[in-house]
Amino acid sequence: MRVHVRLISFLLLGGVFFSTLLIGCQADMARPEQSAPTRAVSSVAPPVPLRSTDTPGLVTPSSHDFSACTQPFLQALKTSPDSCLPGRTVDDIGVYIYNLNKEQEVVSINADTPFQFASAFKAPLLVYFLSACRKYWDVSSPEWNAYFLDEEAAGKVDWYTSEPYRQKLVSRLADVNGWNHIETFFVENRVQENGVVAGRLDKRYFILSQVFGMVARSGNQAAANVLRFVYDNCLEPPPVIDEQCGGSNPITAFNAWLTDFADLPDSTSESHRGLYEWGIVLETNRRGKWVESFLSTYGLKDACANQFAVLNCSTEKQSRVVNALTAKDFFRFYKALFDMQDERVREMAFALLKIDLDDPSRGNLKNLARAIGAEAVSKNGQAFYSYASIVTDAGILNDHGDWWIVVTLSFNAQQAIQALYGQYNEEGELISAPGLIQCLLVSSQ
Repeated sequence: MRVHVRLISFLLLGGVFFSTLLIGCQADMARPEQSAPTRAVSSVAPPVPLRSTDTPGLVTPSSHDFSACTQPFLQALKTSPDSCLPGRTVDDIGVYIYNLNKEQEVVSINADTPFQFASAFKAPLLVYFLSACRKYWDVSSPEWNAYFLDEEAAGKVDWYTSEPYRQKLVSRLADVNGWNHIETFFVENRVQENGVVAGRLDKRYFILSQVFGMVARSGNQAAANVLRFVYDNCLEPPPVIDEQCGGSNPITAFNAWLTDFADLPDSTSESHRGLYEWGIVLETNRRGKWVESFLSTYGLKDACANQFAVLNCSTEKQSRVVNALTAKDFFRFYKALFDMQDERVREMAFALLKIDLDDPSRGNLKNLARAIGAEAVSKNGQAFYSYASIVTDAGILNDHGDWWIVVTLSFNAQQAIQALYGQYNEEGELISAPGLIQCLLVSSQ
């Protein structure tokens, strides 16, 4: 689902074919089967040097140093001494690539500069829900069992706490794909009165449909509903937040969790980064028309969240753009997820973030993964602001046992994004020369 930031033009940017001149860089589609996810360990095999490629300007760093990769990326993205960004890039773009197997930074361009993140924040929101609301999804947990057997929660309907019903429900919840349109399951298994008339509906687990839609289809209303649901039903007690920041509410609570989970920089002398508000979006409806949607978290804010990011090196108070994180912030989140000790949360988060539907919400990283036969645990974002596009993507890439974290945040940087990923058609198929990231991954095998 495409999103347009409020009070801005409806101008949509058309696709412009951009050749990255990466001739000779080919993806090897015949590769071994992917290995199962494993957390990073302190002891890894000796680093393997990048193989030489035919990519102009893409140098082969030594086996112990990936830092040389940043320069050819900068050359392809184009730089200017007049740029206000640390990497001196012409476009507003942040890039961070990390090799998890070798525990090494590979590419870092404007990685500490805040950019608007669009829907990419829905991945942290997913882990927030899974961590806090275990009784609604983790069928192996004591919390779930106690909630299932709670007569009050079940509406005092014996069928909804029975063993036959449990077996059906566990089977449905165990697979994340069963969360999609889960309401259908409860309608089909509704208690019967006198063997004929449908009785009270079991609505205890309806939130899982919202979680699925938030991640797999990038639903904005669903994301707002999940924010509210966690705060209203899963936090005991809710965190204490300073009144000057907006007090304790669904948005401030989420930011507090994300700062702690990802160990984000949190200085009392300056605004922290995160979700400032999630209240109104403009979306395309089924008829293709833009409509304004008021979300269930409308009116809520984290007044202490950073509201500014550089747009086209503007000097006018850095151009107000709510909801900003850096590429390294997203890296910290995905690194924390990769290293997470809670196997159940980690496993379920991976399963949901791997879903790759035929939908614009799949993003560049999933398209790239598909092109090289890899697997992306990722969430993208796309929005339109001030006559330009915001395109983001962040996640973990499993390239047949080689694990990477890839983050790209951008504003009005269509050509730079195509240089990084290549260009894809509506079916998610690569229709240009491979991008810089693909060349890097393939050459590192």
